[in-house]
Amino acid sequence: MSYYLYNDAGLRALRAGDIPAARAHLDVAALAMQVIGESSHVSDNLGWVLRQEGDPDGARSMFGTSLRVSRRNGDHAGIGYASLGLACLAADRGEWHQAGVLHGVAQAFLDRAGEPWEELEARYRQGSLDGVRARLGDDQFDRAYAEGMPLSVDEALDLARRQLTAPDLRQPPEPPGLAQLSARERELVILVARGATDAQIAAQLYIAVSTVRSHLDRIRDKTGCRRRADLTRLALQAGLVEPAAPQAGARPPGP
Repeated sequence: MSYYLYNDAGLRALRAGDIPAARAHLDVAALAMQVIGESSHVSDNLGWVLRQEGDPDGARSMFGTSLRVSRRNGDHAGIGYASLGLACLAADRGEWHQAGVLHGVAQAFLDRAGEPWEELEARYRQGSLDGVRARLGDDQFDRAYAEGMPLSVDEALDLARRQLTAPDLRQPPEPPGLAQLSARERELVILVARGATDAQIAAQLYIAVSTVRSHLDRIRDKTGCRRRADLTRLALQAGLVEPAAPQAGARPPGP
């Protein structure tokens, strides 16, 4: 019974954006797993926590465990959720086509299970989908997504397993300090660059305003960007956001 209680407590903390509390509860649930057997639910939740803590290798390991357990149990929904985690991690690493294919795999398996996405995963999914589509463009994204939809269980698992051991292929150098940012911190930089206030960021990410400010303090320490305008320039230099299009009728800047 304690496994269920701690997993539920961890999930509630994760939804509230309290990552330290989520980690503490889920660590206890993971210990219980060693006695009663592995759980795809605990592994998935720990995967999301580790992703937000900036530990992609740990997150991939957890989603890999979830994938293995779900395959063994014939759990199509579990395969879908584990594939979603790997898709988000692929996007974090700049593997845009692979991320698009894995997103298609994830949706296909959830469709086979006849289930909708849970609220938390739906939010992570949409944020990742938006980023992948922005990078690939509509046509390339649609082709990658469609490539993953018809895969069999074994084909999908082979693809997902390759993601577990894939090297990081990102080549372009990043602005100083950016490499130190976790996936969640990059997400905040993007939102700041888009003009969101602390309160708007908190509402969008389902975290407390104080958590947003703590993240921003760490981001400033890592990047040296003290002002929001500095963070916006950083996001533009790194290609995290596109320059705003000029308003219709606006005068072009002078020479």
